[in-house]
Amino acid sequence: MSDLSQVAVYSDSSELYKNVFCNPAFELEGEREERVEGFRTTSSTPEPIKPPAAGRGLFGVCVMRGPACGWVVVAAVCVLLAALGLALALVLTQMKGRAVEDASLSTGSPVRPNAGDGASQTLSTTSASRGPPESTSAPPPTGAPTPETRCGGVLFDSEGSFSSPNHPGSYPPNLLCVWVIRVAPPSLVQIHVTSLTVEGPSPCLFDWLEVQEQIEQSAVVTRFCGNVAPPTVNTNSSAVRVTFRSDGSIAGNGFTAQYRAVRPAHKSCSREEFMCDGGRCLLRASVCDGRPNCRDRADEANCSHKRKGESA
Repeated sequence: MSDLSQVAVYSDSSELYKNVFCNPAFELEGEREERVEGFRTTSSTPEPIKPPAAGRGLFGVCVMRGPACGWVVVAAVCVLLAALGLALALVLTQMKGRAVEDASLSTGSPVRPNAGDGASQTLSTTSASRGPPESTSAPPPTGAPTPETRCGGVLFDSEGSFSSPNHPGSYPPNLLCVWVIRVAPPSLVQIHVTSLTVEGPSPCLFDWLEVQEQIEQSAVVTRFCGNVAPPTVNTNSSAVRVTFRSDGSIAGNGFTAQYRAVRPAHKSCSREEFMCDGGRCLLRASVCDGRPNCRDRADEANCSHKRKGESA
């Protein structure tokens, strides 16, 4: 009898496990790891994602991220171009302005006339703009200055005259004319106003003609206005200040006056006037009117005799 223990059954292992499926839940841990490891080794490993090159910058990143980022880049480029264009325009404007200034300086700009020589400057500028003139100098003024320019001044002659601007026409508003009359001492200044038409009755608050004389430490002021010329003024000073003032409203024809130097003992009045107080002159209408105007009341004395003399 043969030994059965030596009997063995051989079969192909591939045929044995050909239709066998294994559930991973019933596999041992070692076998699972071997299968996973085998899968890793047999499967193809993907290449890692490479970062964008440093040279591409924002444009490269935006190209990889999509069209939305491309619009941002386009907007940034437009803003940069606009800023460069604005800067270029400013530079060109400044250069053009400097070129114009240099050209004006090289050709020479006309000089603006001053207040004193406005006529000559205006004539030269007008002729230069129309073409080459025969003579650039204005003709010298002839005759006396216009009445508008005679408003105040210093008078040194022993006699003379002065008047308001535009006389015998209406004087301008808002005037302040001052004349200073000086005569050689011991002579005194005598002023005779021949005509007067100045706005306002007494006390002359609107327009007025004023005579101011300085006597030692005090000043004597006499003011005139209205339509009646005042009597002759015999001052007690060798220097007299005459002021004519007008406001901005109604204007008259002004005044005209004469002055002369007289000796203190030779004070006088006109034939139609009455003299008292050693040199004060009064109009005939102020004599024997019942109101004394002289300190010694001489204008109200012997009125019957004075009236007879007037009638004679």
